[in-house]
Amino acid sequence: MASVDLDSYRWRNRLLLVFAESRRDTRLEQQTAMWRGQERGVEERDMVLMLLLSEEPGQIGQEPVSTNAAARLRRRTGVPAEGFAVVLIGKDGGVKLRSSQPVSTQEIFARIDAMPMRRSEMRREKGPAGT
Repeated sequence: MASVDLDSYRWRNRLLLVFAESRRDTRLEQQTAMWRGQERGVEERDMVLMLLLSEEPGQIGQEPVSTNAAARLRRRTGVPAEGFAVVLIGKDGGVKLRSSQPVSTQEIFARIDAMPMRRSEMRREKGPAGT
């Protein structure tokens, strides 16, 4: 099972935590459908997607995550014990977005791209003018 120590991601990754009771939750299906084909945008923004379920193992990448670990993360992030939620955590460890409904990739990317740290990253990625 994958480790879910959020502090180990601090200053390296932005985290998108998606909580649901099971894979049968239609909101989870909607959320995951929105992320298909968005690998490049996720990678550019140093994101890690975490699927955290109450009734069955979830996953971080290809690694399974236990229901106990998901429950601990629900408590740590202040998400109710049941139901659906999306939580975006910045590289600084702060919660940047919280929703009880699916959130579009465009909205999440726009929220990240407006962050000062991301703006600095984008300037560095472009390099010096004229190169």
